[in-house]
Amino acid sequence: MEMKSYQLYNGHVDLVMSSGTILRLWLNEWSAKIVFRYKINTVSDVEHPGIVLGYDQAGVWYYMHNHFEHGRPVIEAQEGFSKGKQLFIANRQSQYQRSVILQRGLEEVLQARPYNWLNYNCQIFVNRVCHNESKSEAVENWTGGLALGALLFLGIKAFNNSK
Repeated sequence: MEMKSYQLYNGHVDLVMSSGTILRLWLNEWSAKIVFRYKINTVSDVEHPGIVLGYDQAGVWYYMHNHFEHGRPVIEAQEGFSKGKQLFIANRQSQYQRSVILQRGLEEVLQARPYNWLNYNCQIFVNRVCHNESKSEAVENWTGGLALGALLFLGIKAFNNSK
């Protein structure tokens, strides 16, 4: 679903789609909360986060998230975001007001910055919007693990060469 513009109100947001239609999503206490599902087909429990936006007149929930399948941040219905997996509320929530989080998220979606697993993945998208941080816990964990592995390898090699 490609959004052309939006209008944010206290109780709802109107998304103007590229087709010219308007999708009205109702906001409540869940709007602007960070939720996640576990990534599918990974060797570790990597979280795929998103931001709750709101629900339509049929009761379908929508989320803002960044995923390689879309190539950029998008607004997607729950079925597409969750991929049939259980959703969880993230432990770390934003200190920003709901309207600020929603506006920042919608602006990121409009910018359509290309997905990049290292520099602009799902976690970086959520952290930029909700915490003003460009970081990915998963990338930090993997790069930290690789660095530790390299240090161990070099240490063992140096130890063996010193004999």
